[in-house]
Amino acid sequence: MIVIKSTLMKNVFCLALLLFSSSILFAQTDKSNNGTGATANTALATSSAGSTTAKPATPATSDLMMFQKDGKWGFAKVVIQPKYDQVMDYSEGLAAVEVDALWGYINNAGKEVIPVKYDGAYSFTNGIAMVKKDGKFGFIDKTGKEVIACKYDNAFGFVNGKASVELNGKWGKVDVNGVEYFDQN
Repeated sequence: MIVIKSTLMKNVFCLALLLFSSSILFAQTDKSNNGTGATANTALATSSAGSTTAKPATPATSDLMMFQKDGKWGFAKVVIQPKYDQVMDYSEGLAAVEVDALWGYINNAGKEVIPVKYDGAYSFTNGIAMVKKDGKFGFIDKTGKEVIACKYDNAFGFVNGKASVELNGKWGKVDVNGVEYFDQN
């Protein structure tokens, strides 16, 4: 028997128990496969009435992927096979992808349109994305052209046509044309 004295710990324990019991994914051995013990993924979902319904997941060899939207389950065709260590959401038709600790960009068809060569990559906004290369920040366009050199120690994305940048310990701004605005003090 577990005795929990702290109210905070009781709340954390109850939340963890609720999360654990309401959504569990497990692998179930398929005994109907002539005793081969083949594994089929099965997802459990709890309805609002409290009953649990098993939903078969797509086998790993399928080009379909199980997904849930607005409380309903469906399947979608896999357009780009999993091969990236990390990915970001698409922005302006491109998604940043990571391979072996380096980042680049792919289009909606999965074609690499900006080579995987950056230490860091960020979403596109108004046709420009911040990137990090050799420890320095800069900005590229959707063709991969460096429109603002990777020379800044730190940087933030564009707001009202200017990005905040740090160079040699001083903060200033740079516009989309690369014109810098630093205080002369």
